[in-house]
Amino acid sequence: MPEIWLKYGGTHIVLDIKFENLLKHISSNLDLLTDEQVRAKLSGVALMECTLILATDGSKSVARVIDTILDLNRSIDLSKVSIETFSKYAEALCANISNKGCSIQRIGSESFDVMTKKFQKILIISHTKHDPLFGYCGAPTTLLRNFYPDKMTEAFNSRVTDLPAPGIAGPPLEVALSVFSELRAEAIEVVGNSDGISAIFHDNIIEAFDSALGHLSAITETEEISSSSAIICTSNEEGPHDTLLSSLNSLWNSIHLVKRNGSAVLLAENIQGVGNGVLRDCVEGRIEVQDALDGRTYVEGQEHLVYLRELRSQYDLGIMSTIPQYYLNGKLGLYPYTGSKEVLDRLIEKHGKNHKILVISEADTILIKSKREKY
Repeated sequence: MPEIWLKYGGTHIVLDIKFENLLKHISSNLDLLTDEQVRAKLSGVALMECTLILATDGSKSVARVIDTILDLNRSIDLSKVSIETFSKYAEALCANISNKGCSIQRIGSESFDVMTKKFQKILIISHTKHDPLFGYCGAPTTLLRNFYPDKMTEAFNSRVTDLPAPGIAGPPLEVALSVFSELRAEAIEVVGNSDGISAIFHDNIIEAFDSALGHLSAITETEEISSSSAIICTSNEEGPHDTLLSSLNSLWNSIHLVKRNGSAVLLAENIQGVGNGVLRDCVEGRIEVQDALDGRTYVEGQEHLVYLRELRSQYDLGIMSTIPQYYLNGKLGLYPYTGSKEVLDRLIEKHGKNHKILVISEADTILIKSKREKY
């Protein structure tokens, strides 16, 4: 019996699956840069005393880049360099940064233009990943989500399908890129996982993001035969596990690998609950799901309701989480599991004792495309 350990919030859980029931366990396996290589990649990043470092992610990779840049620029007064991030990433970023002398500020309610005019230099640092709405996420998409509600609504409404589209650079991404085509800011896009950094791209915001997409696609996209069931786990970092809002992307990035009428189970602790936005409004009864779907203005998390509406009739969708069952099943239609043993027992009971289950780790980093079976 293989011993598979999967991330679950702040800990790991073991999946006691028999060899005859395991189709494959897929995880990101990246070639990582050494400390010396990371420093060499960032050696040309010069700070000045009135610089804003804007982190659009709280990951270990983003924190490592910030640490390295600060260390390389010790000749200036770093107390005059402002490091800011969005509230939902602040705790993770503070925990991941080694330089405990620096202060991480939470971005307020002011506009992006107003905020950036206070500084002589803007440096945006982001972690490039796959995303079911934009195809990919990074600095342009994160900034769009947080600062440009009208353009975010335009991007959401420009989608050509109500199904997840990870790894596809379609109209929503085109909207995001158009907003920042003239932005005078430097950007660093990082490709990596919880174990380290695979690549670093430093350029203007569009060029850095475009280079990162090419590298991400080349090293993380693979093909596998689809299965009747899949157990899906998000990144080995804690942030994507914190809320249902942040963890659902891993489910949508993998659902195309499950055959019609099959089962997909997401493992995500969600210790901080559902998260803000439309998901929370729906589960707490402040708005009906259909009203949220009909809204003309985009509300955070709205794409998840769209995907749930489209996919619940095609798949048996489940989740192992600490969120109360009433919210998961009664409001969102996700079957709630209490433990990994129940997950395995139910999948085998439904699909047969010789059924083979696909296990996917770090589904927010890797993208597995469906391979046609040969007959």
